Amino acid sequence: MKTFSKLFFALIISFTAILPAKAAEPLRVQNFEGGIGLLRNSISLGAPSGLEAGGTALPLLLASAEVRLNLPNTPWDIGVCYSYIDAAYIDDDCPGFHGNESFMFGVCSHYNLRQGRKVNPYFGLGAGVALWDPFDGKAGFAIEPRVGVEFLYHIRLSLECQISRKYYNAVGLTLGFVIGGRPKKPKKTE
Repeated sequence: MKTFSKLFFALIISFTAILPAKAAEPLRVQNFEGGIGLLRNSISLGAPSGLEAGGTALPLLLASAEVRLNLPNTPWDIGVCYSYIDAAYIDDDCPGFHGNESFMFGVCSHYNLRQGRKVNPYFGLGAGVALWDPFDGKAGFAIEPRVGVEFLYHIRLSLECQISRKYYNAVGLTLGFVIGGRPKKPKKTE
């Protein structure tokens, strides 16, 4: 429970730290962008009874993917997303990390504070269907609040909190790569 409290508090602080920042006038950017979460390390927000919550031992590859539409003349984007997160826990009877894996397929939206600039903080929300045990058909609703920064139009660092089901809730830190969404070049006038 202490881990949950600390992570929840850190997530709330992250959100409130960027909210008061004055959003810059959005620049005209490319209509579509896509991204891949290359590395994600996650921490469980609650382990099964009697076990200790832990983080994944190593960052996971290809943990998430998104395709987004940048809404014209606004700092908003909307899109579809896939997100994988591992709610790891430590079992003293069986050494090593164990996890409750969750795969989320859904929609997402973000508000970009400095859209089209080399440093672009953003916050948003993903929501959809989470598959907890895909081979057994166990699924349910999940939400994923997120906050992050996009650097140099292509590098994205984000903190997500996937909330879906007891023992499957987790916070993840993702390093990703973005294609598209760069500022549009001004049209040449003759």
